[in-house]
Formats: sequence, structure tokens, C-alpha cells
Amino acid sequence: MRKGLLLILFALAFLQGMAQAPMLVPAVDQTKSILLINGIVHIGNGTVYKSGAIGFDKGIITLVSEQGASVDQSGFDEVIDMAGQHVYPGLIEAQTILGLEEVEGIGKTTNKGDYIIDHRPHYRAITTYNTESFFIPTARANGVLVMQIAPVGGLLSGSSSVVQLDAWNWDDAVIKMDDGLTLMWPSSYGGRGDPIKRRKGYDDKLSDLKNIFVNAKAYAETDHREKDIRLEAMKGLFDGSQTLFVKASLLEEIKDAVNFCKAQGVVKMVLFGARDSYMCTGFLKENNIFVMLPSAIQLPNSEDDDIDMKFKTPSILQEAGVKFCIHEDWSTYDVRNLPFWAGMAVGNGLTLEQGLTAITLSVAEILGVDDILGSLVVGKHATLFVSTGDALDIKSNNVTLAYIQGRKIDLNDRHKAIAKQFKQKYLKTPQE
Repeated sequence: MRKGLLLILFALAFLQGMAQAPMLVPAVDQTKSILLINGIVHIGNGTVYKSGAIGFDKGIITLVSEQGASVDQSGFDEVIDMAGQHVYPGLIEAQTILGLEEVEGIGKTTNKGDYIIDHRPHYRAITTYNTESFFIPTARANGVLVMQIAPVGGLLSGSSSVVQLDAWNWDDAVIKMDDGLTLMWPSSYGGRGDPIKRRKGYDDKLSDLKNIFVNAKAYAETDHREKDIRLEAMKGLFDGSQTLFVKASLLEEIKDAVNFCKAQGVVKMVLFGARDSYMCTGFLKENNIFVMLPSAIQLPNSEDDDIDMKFKTPSILQEAGVKFCIHEDWSTYDVRNLPFWAGMAVGNGLTLEQGLTAITLSVAEILGVDDILGSLVVGKHATLFVSTGDALDIKSNNVTLAYIQGRKIDLNDRHKAIAKQFKQKYLKTPQE
């Protein structure tokens, strides 16, 4: 009772703080062509122009050059000198509940799903996505401009979608609708107890899962007068129009999940969680499996692991040729730290540009949106940002300008408002 009351009081205080925060109005469509010159341009594919230029019009990149100020500027309505600043493609977060949950533990602020129903592939995260989430501006302030929202809970949790972070509603936000389904692979560990019983429990869950996929594949191969909404939602897994995102952590689970998907005819599979992925790089590469690696701020898997194994795993996969990206594993407030998770990998074996690719182009490729996002290339969306320092460095990251599909977005957020408030109170700084 007391715990419930405390949660309610916390939620009320949180919502009151939200009410005091400035409401950010989505930007209007780009009407004037813009040229950024003299910036340090990070393309996102490993290429860097020391003094480059990026031009865009009507939300699309029209010019990319390493010539900086010497490019022809006559065709642009506005020219902005970015001398000394870094220009990056918008960062992309994958498998997040940002916009689906506001206050953890408070049901009325949560649309991410539940753990009551194991099998609900028909659940669609996009229809419950809240574009006015308190946490969206804090993510944008660090360069996260696109994300894949995904439901949580049960076995088959539902469908994810890719959205951009400047919209009035989910219909305006969506970039790729229902791009995939999320599968929570059963745990092979099961805690303490009789190992024989644990093994039987794991095998029973795999048997149930097999029955689901066998039925779904049979359903997908035939026409039906009466529709089954759950099996309808899985049809895309067998023709390649959707990806199955599988959360599996331990080595046995990873191998079982990959072999299961191959046996059941799933065309595209992506692994996330993947704590033991560094142990089976050859297996993953052989089966062409993409991997999403979570934040390194976790304990080692076992007492035999190096204390910094989580930090080194990205470089191990990079060296082995396994396609991977970095993401914040199902969080809201921590999405803002996405560039710094990549920065930690840079400090442990990745190059700076490899770290950037792991949160831009690699994510776009895994999500199937690399034709329009992930790198600064002519023809792609003008979704990019500018920082005075290294965006992957927590000390120097300072985003001064950001565009989503060519629209200049508001970079204010609640954190900045509070900082300004207390600077005025304690440091006696004048109001701006």
C-alpha cells in the first residue's frame, strides 16, 4: 500500500514537472535551401571531410562535398559557416520503449505491453506511441533523431516501427511501419534448482514456440476467408517483408535461436541482447546474423570474463566481420546516452568512425532504412546535427543545430530549463 502511494506521488510530481516544461512545437517543412560549409563532416560510413559542405532542400540532401567554402553557393537560400564544428548524420536508436513508457511502474503512463499474454504478435507499438513524451527532447539534444520503438513482454511481444522524433502524432512520425516483430527467446538458465527440471522447462518452451511458428508458416502459405489476427501479423516473417528481432543472451540461447529461425523459414533475423555474441563470432558471420549490442554499463557475464568484456565486445565483433550496431536496451531516459555508449566502445578498440557507424549507418542497415537514413549521402533525408565537439565524447558533445528531414528542430528540453532556472537562482546569472 505504502509503495503504491509513493509511486502515485512520484508520478504526480513528475507530471507536474512536465506541465511546467515548455511544449515543443514540431518544426514546419523546409522551404529554403540550406548549405552548411567548412564543417568537419562525418559521412557515417567511415569517411570524414576535414572542411566539407552539406546542402539540402525540401528535406533531401542535394550536395555533399569535401571542398567546403569553395563549392558553388549560388543555388542556396541560406549559407551557414560551420568552421570548427562537427556535422553528423542523425543518430538512430533501436529496440526502445521511449514514447511507450513515461514513468516506470505507473500503468497509466505505460503502453509498452505486459507480461500476461505470451503470444501477441498483433500488438502494434506504433499506435500507442506518444510523440509528446518528456524524454524525446532530451534524446534529440544529444543527436538522437530517429528510433525504432518496440513493445516489451511475453514471448512474441508485437511489432516495432521506425519513427523520427519531431512530429505531432504517430502518423506523422512514422518512417517505416511495422518493420518487424520482437521475440523474447526463452531463458535456458532458469535460476537455481534441479538442472534436469530446468532443461525440461526450456525444452517445453521451445516446443511451444515451434508450434506457434509451424502454424504461422502454414497459415502464410494458404488463403483464408476468415482471418486470424495473430497469425496474420506473422506472415511477413516468411516472405522477408518483416524482420524477427530476437532477444537472446547466453551462448546456448543464441545458437538455438539462430538455428530455430533457419529451420522455421524466417527470412530475416536480428539478434539483440547477445551478451555472449563475442564467443560465437564465426557462427554469427557464417549465418549472416546482425547483432544489436546494448550499453556496456553492465556486469560481466561470468566470473571468468574480463572485467571490461562488455566494453570490448564491439571491437571483437568488428574484427571478426560480424555486422552490429549499438543501442540502449529498452530504456526511456538513457536513450540520450546513445552516443556515449558508442564512445565507450571507441575507447576499447573501435576507431572513432567505426563507433559513429555503429549508431548511424549500421542501425539503418539493420532496420532496412539505409536507403534514406544513416549517412550523409545525396538523395537521403536531411536528418543531421551539428556539435561543437566530438559527439561521442560526454565532455565535448554540444549539439548546437539539428535538422530532421530538413526541418530545423527545437533543441530545448526540461533539463536545460532546470539548469537555466537554478543558474539564475544560485549563480545570479541574468535572464536571457
